[in-house]
Amino acid sequence: HRYAVSQLAYLLDVRQVRHRGISIAVPCLPVLLTILKEYIMITTLIDQQVYCASPSIHDMTPVFLNLLQMKSPNLYRHSHQVANYSASIAAKMCLPSEEISLIQTAALLHDIGHVTVPNLILAKSPYLSQREYSTFKNHCRAGVAMMENIAACQPLIPYILHHHERWDGTGYPKRLKGVNIPLGARI
Repeated sequence: HRYAVSQLAYLLDVRQVRHRGISIAVPCLPVLLTILKEYIMITTLIDQQVYCASPSIHDMTPVFLNLLQMKSPNLYRHSHQVANYSASIAAKMCLPSEEISLIQTAALLHDIGHVTVPNLILAKSPYLSQREYSTFKNHCRAGVAMMENIAACQPLIPYILHHHERWDGTGYPKRLKGVNIPLGARI
């Protein structure tokens, strides 16, 4: 438990307090209130899924984007820029409108896994040690792990998982090459 608490404190940039030999994370009030708001939003969506219909991708996208914005306004802005470029490229390729919408949503959420990367590592990028770079590269899988149990997000998973693959096979996480990379991830 001590490791999980220290990781949570590290990820959220909160103070650690020791009380009677137990290490606890004490976030500042604004961070705590924001996390509480997100928790309420997510549990409301889960309740809707249990009692009504399952949440749509359009219900879930704002929740994930709010988490990303809390983590880093720069990542939030970057995600919107990538989404705009991706939708433009997909439209120029004359893809169906449903596919363009899917690619745009995946581009908005492509870096959601950065929520699990410590701020210290994000701030140092691209000047990372091998260990830090390994942690950084894991954001693709972390993003997929956040979405894997949400039925509406299933079509986005290949695009989010493979968005750092490269045509020549030098990318990550699976070192896919050429046409093996999903089209939405290539865009």
